Amino acid sequence: MASEPKRCKQVCSKSEETFCYNEIEGCQKFNSREGSSAGKDASNLSNPESDTDSERSKPNSIQQGSLQLSCDIGHDLMVPQNLSDWERKHIENLNINVSFRPDISPLDLIHRKIQKTGLQICEVRRLASDEGEEKIASLVKYVQQSKFMEMLAKINYVTFGDLSRKSLRGLDMYADDRYQCSFIPDEVPESLKLWFYRFHTNGKMFAHILHKMVENKEEGIQNHQCHFQHLFETLTNMFGMYSFVSLMACSEMQKMNIKDTEVYGAPDIVYSSHCWNEMRNSHTVATCEVERERPLLKDHQKSQSPSRKAQEKLRKRFSTEEVSSSSASCSTTVEKDFPTLSNQLIGQHAGKLLVNYKQSNRCNLILGLVVQETHVTFTALKMTDDQFQRIKDGNINRSEKDRPTFTFTKAYDFLKIEDLENMIEPLIRLGLEQHK
Repeated sequence: MASEPKRCKQVCSKSEETFCYNEIEGCQKFNSREGSSAGKDASNLSNPESDTDSERSKPNSIQQGSLQLSCDIGHDLMVPQNLSDWERKHIENLNINVSFRPDISPLDLIHRKIQKTGLQICEVRRLASDEGEEKIASLVKYVQQSKFMEMLAKINYVTFGDLSRKSLRGLDMYADDRYQCSFIPDEVPESLKLWFYRFHTNGKMFAHILHKMVENKEEGIQNHQCHFQHLFETLTNMFGMYSFVSLMACSEMQKMNIKDTEVYGAPDIVYSSHCWNEMRNSHTVATCEVERERPLLKDHQKSQSPSRKAQEKLRKRFSTEEVSSSSASCSTTVEKDFPTLSNQLIGQHAGKLLVNYKQSNRCNLILGLVVQETHVTFTALKMTDDQFQRIKDGNINRSEKDRPTFTFTKAYDFLKIEDLENMIEPLIRLGLEQHK
């Protein structure tokens, strides 16, 4: 009976090197079941040289509590130095809540009202003037009316893997300049034409890159991560989002200390505010990770591979618009099928948001994007400066109710017209933020 606490003692004594949280929990459950006999074992755990004495149950409980606290802190600090090795458990061990929100839209995630606390304004920077909001509304309207959206609508698209030269046959008319097809709507006012010139130029490039990637696929040439990154960056360029970091041979490595461990990592893309006329440092608008593999369906992470017939069904049900209101059971099934991030990608991306938190252009919030094949997930890490400092110091407070939160949406496929429509305004706003 006493073997379990003794093994726990051995693990806890080496908490700076290795730590097993499950065994500590097992010891606690063991002690609660065994009552006074477990109290004796706990006494031996906290003080190996003391005799087993039932009269010391109260001091032993205090010692056991302090031991548990030290073990918890040791466990929290056991994070890999390289952020590429992080997983979801490392984020949660730092007392950061992980929240998958398929019901929240990208716009709702990035666009929040300004909240005032005393004389401080603590929320996302946004265009406060009515004129700025009218400009955004006009840009969204004309993008939706553009021939670029018409081009995507004519592609018989289900997944990127199903694309072929045949399905892109109508793309040439839009991409080839000989056809003089412009992505600038005819009714665009003069004040917005400069913005749409960029939209048009990068839209043509987007069509060329997509066509080339489909050719690669049909000729047996693998499309690597850099190809999908190039495709996505060209899309964001259309909306005014530019990253100079991604043009470098090696992105700048960001570092921070968590207690005695220096962690480091670099996102694939960093979108920063441009300070052309101001003598101040630029701020991060969003950081981005790119993967060549498509996102997993939430249900797939806990179940075996479905049959070929089931795969066909799942592949056609990526969009949230397909949720049926006819029965609760049907909607529950679709909810499980939302494309989502893997535990490894959650750890890697949330860790890089944490490292870049102080460079954010927002107060108590940093935004991110995760690109998987042609799917985009919008993310946000929300915390206070005090919470950030406690993580750095290793002062993990598990009792606090208002924990830091890493939130991410469902994945949106930018080649699907209905998904891209949900991304238009968020991308426009992020692009305008870069040039504030």
